[in-house]
Amino acid sequence: MGEVVVWKSCWLPGSETFIRHQMDALVNWTPTPLGLRRQPSPLARESDILLGRPGLRGGLEERLLTFCGWHPRLAAYLKSLQPDLIHIHFASEARGVDLIARRLGIPYVVTVHGNDVTEAPRRPGFMGYLYRRSVARVLRGAAHVIAVSDFTKAQAVALGASEPNCSVAHVGIPVPDRVDRTPGYDVVFVGRLVPVKGVDHLLRAVASAERNGNRKIRVGIAGDGPERDKLVLLAQRLGIQADFLGMLDGPGIHTLLAGAKVFVGPSVTTSTHQTEGFGLVFLEAAAHGLPVASYQSGGIPEAVQDGTTGLLAPEGDMEQLAANITALLEDADLRDRMGLAGRERVIRDFDIMRTTARLESIYASASDGALPGLATQPPR
Repeated sequence: MGEVVVWKSCWLPGSETFIRHQMDALVNWTPTPLGLRRQPSPLARESDILLGRPGLRGGLEERLLTFCGWHPRLAAYLKSLQPDLIHIHFASEARGVDLIARRLGIPYVVTVHGNDVTEAPRRPGFMGYLYRRSVARVLRGAAHVIAVSDFTKAQAVALGASEPNCSVAHVGIPVPDRVDRTPGYDVVFVGRLVPVKGVDHLLRAVASAERNGNRKIRVGIAGDGPERDKLVLLAQRLGIQADFLGMLDGPGIHTLLAGAKVFVGPSVTTSTHQTEGFGLVFLEAAAHGLPVASYQSGGIPEAVQDGTTGLLAPEGDMEQLAANITALLEDADLRDRMGLAGRERVIRDFDIMRTTARLESIYASASDGALPGLATQPPR
């Protein structure tokens, strides 16, 4: 059994279920969740090891870690534990941790997920320059760079990762053994209520579909975020029957998806270049037999096969999105065919046990020094 430290500065936001799922699916490696702070969420566990301090002192130490690689408690813990490998999620969170790992001779791999290699590198001014420079160092020094999609891999390579030392390895999801369909919403969405998720596009497209089809469409929206109040007002103004359900736990999401007809997640590229890196939620919908209506944006075309597991409109084309929603709602055969194709694809290619086996092979090669990036690592 290998020992891997899984690093996230904050354990663990509710939107990062995929990290917990991946850790729990490891077979040949023992993971140690390590970070600085605790996030109040259903994903937090008492077994998470947190080395940060409260208040101003903790904030200062976190900044010193990010910009200087200085954090004596973290360095001492890693030196004492001597893991075989460190797995860091998000290139943005690897800054500083990479310097400590290299000083201790511990190889690390980093997974790039999306905003860490799309929006964040485009920050203006001196802070943007520092971010790009430090992330380039992180990517060049990694034993391996893992991208969640071809789209995010291209972004990582553009920032400094070497092509041979960067590969696509999907996180995967747990797949329910069976899905018992029960009557529920026509259209559902699950995710954070933030601009990149395009929920305002969903609401406007539903309003258009209702006008064109002369029918009411029941919408269930699970999630929370800073856009919630604005979206509630928009739904009221458009006259849409939309229920904002808040944050749901795993069983709640399962029930929501099992009772729906279509999943709609029209993520967009924001004015700050934030883009959907892949979108595991599309796989979760497919695992429940739901076809997807979305946009051709970022890594979405890798998660949703246009014409096979869902229908993708050009990004921002709300009329085509509305037409796709209508087509899926009105044609039960099309809906069932795409839902079945999506579920079969998830079982074949994205089951968490299969994708985690691929991750474990990367772990083994990285810890043994068999991957190109280890040439930059000092000897242990």
